[in-house]
Amino acid sequence: MTGFGRMSKRISPGSLCVFLAGAVFVFVIFAMSISFAQLEERSRETGLKTARSAVYNAALQCYALEGSYPVDLAYLADNYGLQLQEDRYVYLYQSYGGNLTPVIEVIAR
Repeated sequence: MTGFGRMSKRISPGSLCVFLAGAVFVFVIFAMSISFAQLEERSRETGLKTARSAVYNAALQCYALEGSYPVDLAYLADNYGLQLQEDRYVYLYQSYGGNLTPVIEVIAR
């Protein structure tokens, strides 16, 4: 007489290795996806800082050469080679007079 209590299934070493390999693979894929997301976020932040810095440096160069800050960003683009990435960022540039530092904001879209 064979009862249900006497049935025992042993896990073969081969199936255990396959299970562990699968678990490690899933963990590695999960860790890589988190790393790529963090890398993308850092890249986005770096691009934003670079865009802000480019506008500020162009305005400062204009002030140093001409004695006053420019009225708008178009002047910087036309005369100082500032390249605006308007598809990626929204630019806010408010000038309050030639001798006052303008308010410069760059926001990601």
